Amino acid sequence: MPSPRRSAWAALAGLIGSLALTAVAPAAPAAADEVVARPVDGVFRISGHGWGHGRGMSQWGAQGAASRGVSAEQIVSTYYPGTARAVLPSAPIRVLLSGDEGRDTEVVAAPGLTVSDAARGRSEPLPTGVDRWRVTVDAAGLHLQGRSGGTWRPHALGGATTTAGPLRFDGPGLVRVALPGGSVRDYRGTVSAVRASASALQTVVALPLEDYLLGVVPRESSPSWRPAALEAQAIAARSYSAHKRARVAGRGSYDICDTTTCQVFGGTAVSTPAGVRTELEHASTTAAVRATAGVVRTYGGVPILAEFSSSNGGWSTAGHVPYLRAARDDWDGALPNRVHSWTASLPVADLERAFPAVGTLQRLRVTTRDGNGEWGGRVRTVVLEGVSSTGAATRVTTTGAGVYAARRWPASRDGLRSSWWRVVPTAPAPTAPTAPAPPKTAPPVTTPPVTPPAPTTPPARPSSLIVASTKAPVLGRSSARARTGTLYAAFRNTGRSAWPLRSLQVVRTAPVGGADPLAPAAGAVRLRPARTGATSIAPGETVTLTVALDAARVRPGTYARAYQLRLGTGPGFGVTARWQVTVRR
Repeated sequence: MPSPRRSAWAALAGLIGSLALTAVAPAAPAAADEVVARPVDGVFRISGHGWGHGRGMSQWGAQGAASRGVSAEQIVSTYYPGTARAVLPSAPIRVLLSGDEGRDTEVVAAPGLTVSDAARGRSEPLPTGVDRWRVTVDAAGLHLQGRSGGTWRPHALGGATTTAGPLRFDGPGLVRVALPGGSVRDYRGTVSAVRASASALQTVVALPLEDYLLGVVPRESSPSWRPAALEAQAIAARSYSAHKRARVAGRGSYDICDTTTCQVFGGTAVSTPAGVRTELEHASTTAAVRATAGVVRTYGGVPILAEFSSSNGGWSTAGHVPYLRAARDDWDGALPNRVHSWTASLPVADLERAFPAVGTLQRLRVTTRDGNGEWGGRVRTVVLEGVSSTGAATRVTTTGAGVYAARRWPASRDGLRSSWWRVVPTAPAPTAPTAPAPPKTAPPVTTPPVTPPAPTTPPARPSSLIVASTKAPVLGRSSARARTGTLYAAFRNTGRSAWPLRSLQVVRTAPVGGADPLAPAAGAVRLRPARTGATSIAPGETVTLTVALDAARVRPGTYARAYQLRLGTGPGFGVTARWQVTVRR
């Protein structure tokens, strides 16, 4: 994710979703590698943005948009541009319960519980006097057993104690699944034991998609969030589920899993081994699912892969489909959250453990980024350089996500949260100069006092251009949407003193003077610190310049625009961000 560098890319910017997201073309690789030597204490200090992959909808961004009065439909249409709204009829979905260990499928006995054998096409009610039922597996097939008095006994189905299955449990209410460790989870629908091999089986819940979402939305969003954010989550989760189900098309034993590998599904309730029950469905999230019943986003008439993550840190990242685009996101960060910006520790030992071929790590080299946002955006390529046990030089290439995975949060309390990170530069320990000893034979010399020269004050306010588009949007006059666009640049404070934010301003150096017909709106030119709540831009930190363009008042042609920073009424300082803006008929 991070590191100072100068990079340029061709950009296409547009105002989408109430100025929330601005799409930008991919950036070129970094002009110079970011090289960080192994720290003396063996721990890299990390700063970063976002939590998760950053593709599609930001959940914190949806909450930020909802806090500004944006509707759920506006939220999902903005995060998944180019998609259409559709309503699906009710249909079931099959969910793999990843928390079961695969040795058996065990359910709590209940009045009205039935079992069905798919191999024989028969179903029968299960008798009373049993407190648990389970299905086991071996080379011969599946076996149903009941427990009473602490002892498991075989139970014959249609006179047979072995079947190819699957065996399906169904009941008038919820089916309660006993999991390793003693906890029990309640599920709507049916629970099946499916033979995966001679020694393993899968536990699969099948239920209507709308009921499934009742156990997903409260696991993926906070039930305390605003209705529009929860409804957007319901639409995204429904679209994602329908996409997965359509791709499986009935093949295999399940359509989707219940973890973050797919999307989290908790069921209806969970009980501890001591019997303490916690309801997992909430009135607010249930209302969001019901309010959006059947609603999905489609592309080409097919439900989309509606990926989402907790926070994109202010920039989404592109996926492998047209509707998952890299775009600036002003909704993410509109409300305080601890995953928009974060700090972490990355011990060298964790990298050496994750990438053993590097041996003893000597340095970390970031070679490419995606070009979107602070520090040049998310890290794409990293080279780890070290020394083997034989003293040979080593070199291991990985990704920004690979480094992130070496020490993830929350598995590690101070771990990384995304691939948008940078190693925080640390100054080397100062070394005091040692005066040369006088020659032993030199006679004592008396020198008159000399007035030292006046100290040279280093420049207090220099800046470097971190990222900026070299080609501005091409604007048109055919519609209000075509007329608008955004210029974007980020400046790093490379001086030795902070820039007070209240006095930091932008001066337009081309054209000089007068109002700007290309940026006529009040507040069209804005500065935004990278650090939330900052009152100054400290050395090493960045500030973002955005210029909202509107070509309604200018004729077709090419217009030069250039901006520089200044403090108060002082002169401009540091580098200048320059663009050529083209306006067409």
